[in-house]
Amino acid sequence: MGAYTHGMSVHDRKAHFEFTGESMTDAIHAACERSAVHAGALRIATHCTSVAQFVARFHPFCGERSIFVPYATGEVGTQIVFSFELEDGTTAFRGLGVVTDEFTTKRNRFARPGIAIAVTRLHPNSHGVFANLAARA
Repeated sequence: MGAYTHGMSVHDRKAHFEFTGESMTDAIHAACERSAVHAGALRIATHCTSVAQFVARFHPFCGERSIFVPYATGEVGTQIVFSFELEDGTTAFRGLGVVTDEFTTKRNRFARPGIAIAVTRLHPNSHGVFANLAARA
């Protein structure tokens, strides 16, 4: 297994956020078809039991081509691989994006700190999920 880039666990609104290391980057990197990722991966382990429940809970954090990850940190401009997982470990939504905003306080439209990611590439299985998220946003 790869080394941890840094470990961070935060529980809020039934979601567990964890930054993971190289092995996850490699796995998602391959799935996203030859992307050039250098910054590690962001794994969001949710307590959702289905993709429908994931869409219902996370659509408020989604825009037309972006998603907000509460309590995550990342430097603006950093390319990042992300993966949202269901409670059983199944991947609900994954892809590649660029950090466009980092909010260190809750003074933003999401009322909590976190990062906004502009989605640049999706795993083929995630296109429908993202369309559902964006449609409900």
